[in-house]
Amino acid sequence: MIRRFFALLIGAHLIDGVFGAYLPLAAADAGAGPGAVGLISFAALLPWLAAPVVGVAVDRHGAVGALTASTWARPAVLVPATILAWWNGADAGALGLLMVFAFCSAAVEVVTDVSSQSAASRLVPPERVADVYGGVSTVQTVCGSLAAPGLAGLAVGIPVTDVLGILAVGAAVTLLIRLPRTGRPEESAVPVPATDARGPAGFRSELRVGLRTILADNWLLRTMCTVGALNILAAGSSAVALVYYVQDTGVDARTVGLVFSMVGVAAAVGGVAAPRVARRIGFRGTVMVGAAGLLMTTAAPLAGTSMTVIALILVSAGLFVPCFGVSLISERQRRVDRSRIGRVNGTFQMVGVGVAPVGAVAAGFGAEGVGAVPVLLTGVVLTVVALAVGRPWTLTTR
Repeated sequence: MIRRFFALLIGAHLIDGVFGAYLPLAAADAGAGPGAVGLISFAALLPWLAAPVVGVAVDRHGAVGALTASTWARPAVLVPATILAWWNGADAGALGLLMVFAFCSAAVEVVTDVSSQSAASRLVPPERVADVYGGVSTVQTVCGSLAAPGLAGLAVGIPVTDVLGILAVGAAVTLLIRLPRTGRPEESAVPVPATDARGPAGFRSELRVGLRTILADNWLLRTMCTVGALNILAAGSSAVALVYYVQDTGVDARTVGLVFSMVGVAAAVGGVAAPRVARRIGFRGTVMVGAAGLLMTTAAPLAGTSMTVIALILVSAGLFVPCFGVSLISERQRRVDRSRIGRVNGTFQMVGVGVAPVGAVAAGFGAEGVGAVPVLLTGVVLTVVALAVGRPWTLTTR
């Protein structure tokens, strides 16, 4: 079961990662400004607002069932998207279509992300949760940050229709990886209490369960707000930095994609090492190491116009960043009752990622008005403030 689970994640994250990296890279390579790239990022992040709904579905029907549904949804999105791109011909790379493609792909990714987090926590004993999330983080970074950006960079210049068609075939292949819907108790759906209504009112009540659980735990609340602020800032910085790398440093989109792949190598190493680092220096130290990596990533574009220097900083940061995510996700799974884990994960993803479109659009159009450097510098300062106020490395009792 666990091997098929990871095989499915590899395919899903590779397809989603290539598609997600290709769209803004293609736009920037075609001369789009930071505002347009910000709009694509906005479309790609908007579906995360529905993450709590996915969380309720996961707790009602089981994480494995939701993960399987997203596997079927992926080709169901990519095949019509390929036909639509073919129908529009030369206009397939228009901003509006790229935004539609980004939105639909991200909608599938949301289901995969929330359901895989919940499924992973149910497949192993509590003492192995950190190791499993180290593996999940490694898959995400190897596929989404190592292979995907490099492949996306190579795909720049290839017609959108061809790229979509290749991804649609890959999505169809992942359908061959079947996960059993039943098995050990921790793999099955968590029963909904008899007092929960199955109608719309009951569904709305369940949506609030995740938020109430977070509000009752000081650490969960601080961490959710901190991650939300960091993702707003990261989305804005990424949208501006991508255009900065392609248009201001004098390197082409393929080179940028390869640099991101190098960062992915470092992040993969960091993902494997994160659980071991946590056991050696503890939760607090591990999260602080990851926070330093996040700050280095945000500050990298300010190092100048030398892509070599920027790449060295990004690769170094890539070693540290997984320590942040693996530690926080593992602690969250440990603190939350398994009957509520899907709803809590969904609420976290809504606040943590769903608010990010604000940063992408604001920073993109801000950079067109005042320039990239002031916007990027503001992102660094606000990242420091968010970490200092949220203190996610400080655990508190319930």
